[in-house]
Amino acid sequence: MRSEAEVSMAGRESIYPGAAPPITVLMSVHNGGKYLRESVDSILAQTFSGFLFLIIDDASTDGTPDILAEYAAADQRVRVITNAANIGLTASLNKGIALIESPYIARMDADDVSLPERFARQIEFMEAHPEVAACGTYSLIVDAEGVEVGDYSPPHTCQEINAYLHKFGSPIVHSSVMIRTGPLKNIGGYREAFLTAQDYDLWLRLSHSNRLANLPEPLILYREHGKSVTNMRMAQQAVSHILAAQAAEIRGMGMADPLSAPDITLDSTTMLSLQNQAGLPSLIMWIQLLLWRNIENKEKMLEQAWQFLLCGKKEFPSECYRLFENTCVFNSDCADSILKQLQTTAYDGAPVMTPAHSLLTLIVELRKAQNELSAMLSEKQSLLIEKQSLDDEHRRLSLERGLLQANIAGMLNSRSWRITAPLRWLARKAKRRALGSGK
Repeated sequence: MRSEAEVSMAGRESIYPGAAPPITVLMSVHNGGKYLRESVDSILAQTFSGFLFLIIDDASTDGTPDILAEYAAADQRVRVITNAANIGLTASLNKGIALIESPYIARMDADDVSLPERFARQIEFMEAHPEVAACGTYSLIVDAEGVEVGDYSPPHTCQEINAYLHKFGSPIVHSSVMIRTGPLKNIGGYREAFLTAQDYDLWLRLSHSNRLANLPEPLILYREHGKSVTNMRMAQQAVSHILAAQAAEIRGMGMADPLSAPDITLDSTTMLSLQNQAGLPSLIMWIQLLLWRNIENKEKMLEQAWQFLLCGKKEFPSECYRLFENTCVFNSDCADSILKQLQTTAYDGAPVMTPAHSLLTLIVELRKAQNELSAMLSEKQSLLIEKQSLDDEHRRLSLERGLLQANIAGMLNSRSWRITAPLRWLARKAKRRALGSGK
């Protein structure tokens, strides 16, 4: 394996023993020993074999280095570079991109599995569509044990992908993508300020002057396993996601990319500072993320987002009524607070959103009425369940009473028999004697 010192010579030394093959597969791994063999095997088993497999070991401390050394010794297509310290996924991928000379880069993650025809199908498509800079695929979703639990079929045409990018998020599975090296290097690779959502930011920048596509067939097994994401990381992902969308909107208006500064910090403060420049889609996206993700302090962030969306606008965006209703579903008190803040905010000396305010108030009141009705129905259901339980208990007690009465009657009959039996015997004996004397 190559050391950090060898990596620093990337500008003078090639990772290729001869001419670069059509594809270089790029993987970064940190402590991924559990699934690494299955992932590497799936690459080496590709029906298209014209590739070099570049793996960046990001200072792993588990069995990853030994596994990679074994593969590098056994297959000359495998090249391993080991980072002296953990630098993270984004920086590791950029380190690999700087070394790559192949016309195509195929991404791969250390816990996913590529199906055998993946490279063959992707390079065939890319050769036939030179206008496409990146091509992903559909995927099958598997659990920690490799059992299929679902599938992911994102948009696949360029137009659909562009619409999805600016409205929802990333439509390309990162570990399924094949990218043209030239366009990727032209935009500077991944932005290392993005510790998360780096792929989403990349697709947005790449799509500005290039086309993106997905093959509408599952060619990768995407693994979802039990490594939980903390609330802090979830919030970081959401903020990075929105910052990438904001930057794309601002670039689309012909302004300079606000995230191009080398010392930029990707946090909520930066996100809020950019919102006055950014457009409506990123703000709606931000509210959607807050509603559906488990993020700390989401109520406060929701209030801030709605203030940006509503304050300073004379007209309420029609597509936001449903979004506001969803906010009420999440927390009607939060929606109430938003409305109260709107009432105290002025625009040109007049209260903002006056035409829409009554409708928003109606939405909140309707949601509260629905909540009260749901509570009443729930209480009624509880009473019905309790009544059913009492009825069942009454039937049980009635049955037990009947059985007890039957037992008592039986016992009385048995006792009566024992008392009268001697008398009946004496009566029969007297009768026999009377009959005998009459002979």
